[in-house]
Amino acid sequence: MNMNCNDSVLPSAAAAIAQTPIVQLSRLTEDLKLEGNLYLKLDYLNPGFSKKDRIARQIMEDAENLRLLTPGFNSRRVIVENNLL
Repeated sequence: MNMNCNDSVLPSAAAAIAQTPIVQLSRLTEDLKLEGNLYLKLDYLNPGFSKKDRIARQIMEDAENLRLLTPGFNSRRVIVENNLL
């Protein structure tokens, strides 16, 4: 698959969440003579290096929509202290 520069440039780190690459391990299944397909989801490539990025983003969006977060609020500190990232 060929990618051009526009395919890989996102407007923010938040835009990268839920865009986790999935890789097919076809050589492994062929070498081991396995039937079917084997896929690997690369969650470590999320901006926070974790599968928990999706829930952290949703919590932030919900809090913004409910107006629980105000400008200048250190939201990253809350997420880190609650061990979501």
